[in-house]
Amino acid sequence: MGSPLALPLQVLGYITGDNAPADPLPFLDCRHLRIKLVMADSSIFNISEDRGQLENFPEGACLVLTAIAQSPGHTRVVATYKEGGISMEAVVTIAAYKPLVPVDPEVVAVVALGASKLFVFEGGPAPWVLDRSKFYKNSKYLVVTSSRCLGGWSLEVF
Repeated sequence: MGSPLALPLQVLGYITGDNAPADPLPFLDCRHLRIKLVMADSSIFNISEDRGQLENFPEGACLVLTAIAQSPGHTRVVATYKEGGISMEAVVTIAAYKPLVPVDPEVVAVVALGASKLFVFEGGPAPWVLDRSKFYKNSKYLVVTSSRCLGGWSLEVF
């Protein structure tokens, strides 16, 4: 929450003519197209009116919208372009969550080899609304190994 989420948009078009390529070609700059944005729940994200800087666009994008989360949750964003007989639509579901914060321990835990420690966190991502099957609520265990580093011991978590 509070961090910008870049939503790149790509628009493709066909060139007509005898020597025209068969595949669609991407627009290089579509920041001035009249694209209508609709969010299913506008209380979760604010979308900036700024359409981005051309030199900062990811490859293939002709427009980048920036969404900033105001509260945790998810919403569906629909970008629509209608002009003359042309109609295009792009749909994406975006989500925001509170940052993952350690509760216990807050900073550092010292655990002896062979011992165990329960780590407690709050926040972090919720199950993805489109596919909850890949969400893991409980991790089973972490294996802790040791290695010698500059004359002292360092612990590594895998």
